[in-house]
Amino acid sequence: MADIHNTMHGPIPYARQGIEVLHWNEGTTMPLVIPVTMLCNTSDDLRMDNIRANSAKPIDWFIAGEECLQTAVIVGSGPSARHDIEAIKDLAADGAFIITVNGSTKWLNSEGLIPDAQFMIDARIGNKELIGKAKHYYLASQVHPEVVDAVTGDKTLVHLVWDRLEECLPRPRPAYTEIGSASSVGPVACFLAYALGHRTIELFGFDSCHESRERSHVAPQRINESEPCSWVKFGGKEYLCSLVMKQQAEQFPDVKLALEGMGATILVNGTGLLPDILNVAQKEMDEVEKYRAMWDNPQYRTVSPGANVAGRIAAWLPSKASVLDIGCGTGRASVYLAEAGFNPTLMDFADNCRDEDALSFPFILHDISQPFHVSWRYAICCDVMEHIPPEQVSIVLDNIATACAEVFFRIEFEPDYFGPATLGRPLHLSVHDHVWWTEELSRHWPEVDYQGDGVFIVRRP
Repeated sequence: MADIHNTMHGPIPYARQGIEVLHWNEGTTMPLVIPVTMLCNTSDDLRMDNIRANSAKPIDWFIAGEECLQTAVIVGSGPSARHDIEAIKDLAADGAFIITVNGSTKWLNSEGLIPDAQFMIDARIGNKELIGKAKHYYLASQVHPEVVDAVTGDKTLVHLVWDRLEECLPRPRPAYTEIGSASSVGPVACFLAYALGHRTIELFGFDSCHESRERSHVAPQRINESEPCSWVKFGGKEYLCSLVMKQQAEQFPDVKLALEGMGATILVNGTGLLPDILNVAQKEMDEVEKYRAMWDNPQYRTVSPGANVAGRIAAWLPSKASVLDIGCGTGRASVYLAEAGFNPTLMDFADNCRDEDALSFPFILHDISQPFHVSWRYAICCDVMEHIPPEQVSIVLDNIATACAEVFFRIEFEPDYFGPATLGRPLHLSVHDHVWWTEELSRHWPEVDYQGDGVFIVRRP
């Protein structure tokens, strides 16, 4: 078995460093791009030194266990955990396997519980102060060697997915399981729980935000007190979050989806940004509510298909033409067109979709499954039709054709990933190839010109 390892992680390479967090400040027209070091807030060289030093220690390396029926309970350091202490105690009394991360260990100790395991991944030496009393310790190999040495109980070294890991490990080496990585310890703990064999994983204290300016964790964690924070809007509420916790909340639906795809059940308790994002996935809502929730998610705003083809739209339109942007979304395509000398009017059924710099343009709040009360020679409709429920496609196209003589469509032919990851259900509801769409569009316009890459131009006299 020597030199053999297997990898336990989700479909997204969370371990890669150099991820960029996009954050919108109030009143700005472009996102602030903030580079965040994934998993390790130290240099690569120090991280590699830590892995080399720890891998040379006489400590067992983690190997995945057999599937079991025991529930795993992961207790994070979010402030809401203190409201759930009785539920945590009841689960422990019922035989659940309790995993704590970072400062939640000492807090749980203060409540009279000794967890089955404490898990740590942070590479800084200051994490010594977070070591609590646990029956076992799972320590990422990148953890500072002095922190590893300070743990006096039974411990196991856990190697995390990283493209430079192989450079750090000795040869010959024992068998091990490489655990999937994420931007913070909580999601990584979920992958660890799965690799330990648990298929029901219940989470507490995964708030991903402060409860107030004064309470950022369930117990004080001095090592994290200086982390930069920002206000995040979601679902009509505001949350004060560190940048890493903001990233955790946005990534966690992907983690949950990956684990559920491998047969796990993930239950999230408590309050805060992360639970609220996941609650959207569980809530039955109409199309307007669904997309209002989507536009409140900063990750959904990062891509603008209309803006990607704005140059082609400008080349198609007559000089200085007025154009209706149907399903405008962020409005970035219209911003481009306005700067190129055109006159855009925006239309959407979600009033929170537009970027700040698109708010000055005329805007029509309208559900395009209902008849239009406007008439336009030129219109654009990008990244819209694939979102329309199948039973409404013909109705929507008829409404557009009645109001608009010439339309530039950009239609995606592939299923989306974002909807299943965040809502548990797809956003692309009408997924077809260009042949199908050409036939459908021809029912409403006499001229249909497919120009490749999902672009159709339709005309009627």
